[in-house]
Amino acid sequence: MLWLMVENDQPVGFGVLQPFEDRIHIWAGYGKFLMEEGFRHAEEIAKSGGARRITFESNRPGWARMAEKHGYKPVRWAKEVSYG
Repeated sequence: MLWLMVENDQPVGFGVLQPFEDRIHIWAGYGKFLMEEGFRHAEEIAKSGGARRITFESNRPGWARMAEKHGYKPVRWAKEVSYG
């Protein structure tokens, strides 16, 4: 789902969220979606759909600080691809 944030009839950010079984995953965010308001709206969307978790991934240090502030915990799985 694409979620567009609008202020004074002008777009100021967006988020791309996808529901999975018991969670909502944030695939992308831009502009004001990346701030406090975006996290609050993502939680409202999750609650309205009965989701139990919200997930996202980022390697950026700033996101670690923002995520921890909002109660997120780090989760990541990775596999190296072997050739031959």
